[in-house]
This record gives sequence, structure tokens and C-alpha cells, in this order.
Amino acid sequence: MVTMMKIAVCEPNAAFAGKIEEIILDAKKLLTELDCEVYMSGEDFERALLDGEVFSIVYMDLDMGDTDGVTLGRKLRETHGARETPLIYLSSKEGFPEQIFEVQPFLVLRLPPDNYDFQKKLYMAVENLNQADSFFTLKKGGTTYQIKKRDVICLESAGRDVVVYAVNREEITYRAAIKNEAEKLKAINFVRPHQSFVINLDYVEEYHSENIVLSNKMSVPISELRMKETKKAVLRFWEYRNKH
Repeated sequence: MVTMMKIAVCEPNAAFAGKIEEIILDAKKLLTELDCEVYMSGEDFERALLDGEVFSIVYMDLDMGDTDGVTLGRKLRETHGARETPLIYLSSKEGFPEQIFEVQPFLVLRLPPDNYDFQKKLYMAVENLNQADSFFTLKKGGTTYQIKKRDVICLESAGRDVVVYAVNREEITYRAAIKNEAEKLKAINFVRPHQSFVINLDYVEEYHSENIVLSNKMSVPISELRMKETKKAVLRFWEYRNKH
């Protein structure tokens, strides 16, 4: 669980920067241990990184004036790791450069800032951080495995066993009931489209009425009884995660 959070706002427009800082600080009602630093130029933010500053969440305009947000995003990833810090890009323009995916942004928000939308996405980023600090634990024989929940792609029931597929790991097969394992993964990004599967919606590449294709190219069936529930969960998650 994240306790103290330091948030960076990289925004050259003083009015936008002030408004975003106000929205973030207002979130102290629910996130008491929270600090916010505003950087009006890319150079100032880069200097902070070089000085060893560490941030829990970074808001960054795609156009910082003296440099572009993608370049700064790369520098952030060099110091903070590939997925450890949610990077939320800001833009007043329609669309965004494809290069932003190189730095794995959490999402893109539109400017000028909307109070409700910004605060909702802030809580979502905090939820993501909390999940990053929590583990899915399983036992196989005398060995206990811990896998970050956000790295779990899916679980599959195989008779009296469960197979877990995760990022950068070989699949692990162990004795368990998928119903019990699903209880460990109760979060907005996990859904059970079929009695034999639990999937992480972060890794959905294609959604069809009868199946879902995951990033590891697995095709997961959607049972007739769970079609309505699954569609609702997928659309709710995508809207929650990607709506600008």
C-alpha cells in the first residue's frame, strides 16, 4: 500500500499547472500523505531527475516548450523503471504521437483540466500503484511463488489444477481451485469471462462477442452465461482507463 506520494506536474502553461495542482491537493481529503511539485520547463524536471528526485506519479504535457514530453518520458523511464511510475500525458490537441507508447504511458488526459475527470484518474493511478505493491501468491509442492498482480495475464483451470500465465515468466501449474484463486484477484481490471478463466483486462488485445485475445496470443472463450457480465466489465474498464 502506497503511504506517502510525491506527484510531479510538468506543465508550461501557468494557468493549467495551477489548476492541476489545485485538483491534486484537493485529493488530500482521501489521500492524506500527498505532496505536489510543479515544473514549468522540461529542463527543470530533467534537473530534478538528475538530482535524485523520485515521484509516485508524473503528469506531463506532451509539449513542454523547451522539449517534448516523449523525450522527457524516456528520461523518466531511465531513472524510474519501465512501469514503476504511472506517466499521465496531458494534451490540448486531438490525437497524440505514436512514439508515446515507447515510454508506456498510463493514459492521456485532455487540457484544459476537468476537476472530476482528473481526480478520478488520480485515484485510478493510486489504485494501480497499490496493486503494483501487492502480490498474487501460490504454492506448488514445497515452493511458494509471489507474482505481482499487475503482471498476471490470466489464470486457466486445468482439471484439478490452475495454470497462471504472467509477464516474463514460464507458466506455472499448481493444485488449486480457480474459484478460490479468483478471490485473490478481485479488482476492476480482473474479470472471469468463463468458469475456467480469470483474465487481466490490461492485457486484452481484441474483444469479440464470443472470445477475448490476450497479449500472449491466448484466445479465451466467453461463456454464454457470462457474455453480458463480461461485456459490461470490459467496457467499464476501457472507459475508466481510456476516456479522455
